[in-house]
Amino acid sequence: MSVSEGWRGGDARTCSVELAKEQNGRTDKGTVLKTTSRKAFQSYLFAKIKNYATIFPMPYDDYESEGSIAQKTFIKEPEEYKVILLNDDFTTMEFVVQVLQSVFHLGAEEAEKVMLSVHKTGSGVAGIYTYDIASTRAQIAVRMARQQGFPLRCEIQKA
Repeated sequence: MSVSEGWRGGDARTCSVELAKEQNGRTDKGTVLKTTSRKAFQSYLFAKIKNYATIFPMPYDDYESEGSIAQKTFIKEPEEYKVILLNDDFTTMEFVVQVLQSVFHLGAEEAEKVMLSVHKTGSGVAGIYTYDIASTRAQIAVRMARQQGFPLRCEIQKA
C-alpha cells in the first residue's frame, strides 16, 4: 500500500490523497480526495488506512504505530538536582558572592542571601538544575575556587 499527499499553496489550501493497494503484483488505484481542510484530509486518510489494517503515524500526532495498535508516547521530565555550597573557614564571603553571580547567575541580593545561609547554617542551595547542568556548574565553581586558592566545596543532591 502506498500513500501520497500533496499540498498546493494559495489562500484556499487543497490537498489530495491517492491510495493504492497492491495485490498479486498489480496495483489498484483508490479514491482521489480533494479538500480544503487538513483535518478533514487526516480523518479521511485515517479511515481509509484503517480499512487496510495498518496505521501510519499521522502528521502532528504523538502516536507511534505498532501493527494495528496505536500507542501514546509519554515524555518524562528529567530529574532535578540541587547544587549545594558548603561552608569552610577560608573562602571569603565576597568570593562566594562572586561565584554565585558568575556561575549560577544569581542577582546581587539573592547571591548575598545564599552566601549568608552558607555562612550561618553551613550550607546553601545555589540552584536547582538537571544533573548534567548541576554537575557542570559545581565543577566550574570548584575550579574557580582552586584557581583563587580557596577550598570551596559543592555537593549535588536530588531535589
